[in-house]
Amino acid sequence: ALGLSAFFIVRNRPEDLGFPAPNSLTTTKDAGKQISWLKKLGSVVTVLHIWPGFWVQFGMVGGLYTFMGLWGIPYLRDVHGLQRSSAADYMTIMLLCFAFGSLFFGWFSDKIGRRKPILTACAVSYTLAWCLLAFAPASCSAGLAGYFIFGFMGLAGSGFVLTFAAAKEVIDPNLSGMAVSVVNTGCFIGTALMQPLFGSLADLSWNGRIVDGIRIYSQGDYSNGFFLMLAFAVIAVIGSCRIKETFCRNISSHE
Repeated sequence: ALGLSAFFIVRNRPEDLGFPAPNSLTTTKDAGKQISWLKKLGSVVTVLHIWPGFWVQFGMVGGLYTFMGLWGIPYLRDVHGLQRSSAADYMTIMLLCFAFGSLFFGWFSDKIGRRKPILTACAVSYTLAWCLLAFAPASCSAGLAGYFIFGFMGLAGSGFVLTFAAAKEVIDPNLSGMAVSVVNTGCFIGTALMQPLFGSLADLSWNGRIVDGIRIYSQGDYSNGFFLMLAFAVIAVIGSCRIKETFCRNISSHE
């Protein structure tokens, strides 16, 4: 039903529904000029200010999706003996905080007219959350403390949404969509790499225990993966420090 609704309602351009073009002046000026998507992509990837956002998503969102989407529930099950439904509650808290923060940080950034300080603060906070999981006693990741850590991690990780705005504001508006897409590949590449790497590192010290056909890992095994997440989080911090501050306006013409 949703797909059918989209087919009949969604249009390719605002003009198809009688709305003005978002870049009407530019559209008129460049009317008739067709540039291949490959040339446009080349124009985007050569803008150095695009790449810090890519690395933020690579290190921060990649790690968040890896844990929230794959390894979080097995960790709580194996180390704390929680049932899957109970373990899922922790991931739900993380997801809810992630969703709330995505809305809040976008609004707050526009409110104060800054991108970089918020993004860097979120990246550092996200890294601190991984420090807690990697170095604090295992008991800290369950109960109320666990809810706090995972909620805090989700909230901090949601600051990544500012990389989209930062990417749009350092490039020609006609290329903003492709710029956002390039930055967004960071989270998918990061997730694709970290999910199997986490498992491989856990296997390094695994004692061979299997229950009902499922490998059971110890706190030490998971710590190997946590150090990986921490290393990738540091990459996100470095990327956030390299973000170009735009003061919430497009600065491509000033570069």
